[in-house]
Amino acid sequence: MTVSGYDSSSISTLFSSLGSGASSGVNGLSSMLSDYYSIKSGSYKKLLTSYYNMESDGDSVASKAKAAAVKKTDTSSSKASAAKREGFKISSTADDLSDSTTKLMDKKLFEVKTTKDSSGKETTGYDVDAITSAVKSFVSDFNSMVSAGEESSISGVATNSTALLSDAKFNKSQLAKIGITVSDDKLKLDEDKFRASDMSVVQKTFQSSGSFGFKVASDVSMISYYAKAATSSTSGYTGSGKYTTSTYGDYSSYV
Repeated sequence: MTVSGYDSSSISTLFSSLGSGASSGVNGLSSMLSDYYSIKSGSYKKLLTSYYNMESDGDSVASKAKAAAVKKTDTSSSKASAAKREGFKISSTADDLSDSTTKLMDKKLFEVKTTKDSSGKETTGYDVDAITSAVKSFVSDFNSMVSAGEESSISGVATNSTALLSDAKFNKSQLAKIGITVSDDKLKLDEDKFRASDMSVVQKTFQSSGSFGFKVASDVSMISYYAKAATSSTSGYTGSGKYTTSTYGDYSSYV
């Protein structure tokens, strides 16, 4: 049967389409009503608030992590700066001991000379005043170096400062012969006994191969090396809190 140009198949298709459209409309209306009730009941607002709080928490965690990283960097930088300042200070103290040791190792200091007093009387011998003055400076510089070095956070400095004291204790018998004793981790000079000593023994104590003087010169050269290395930017702290140094130039230049 045909109705105004439409057959039964066309009509069936039409009503099928209308049914589908109706179903779609109902589903759309249902979805809208669901959203409406979510908004009205406050559920939608809670959902949005929760979402943005999660975003905020994420930003907060990231900010805290960044702040912690910056703090760690600042702390490391502060420690490195402190170590560099200490390096410069230790280096200066080491230079003082190096200079006083070098003076005692100078053969000219122990040259036998002929001098005249005010009456014109000639005397041949060592310049005891000059030698005594040199030894007094050495003792003072030695004690300053040990005191500063043993408390140093620079591992190489602390180690070699301990070696300085060990060498003094090892040579205490020889030092005692010239009026120098080792007590309370310090050298002590008995000036009267020193002046009465044989200056050739004093010279031997500081200038003979493998002598106390040579040991001190070796130790202080290493202290100077590590102190100067600590002022470089390639050094850092260990887990134990000691400041270690990377290679600093040519080691042989400090020996």
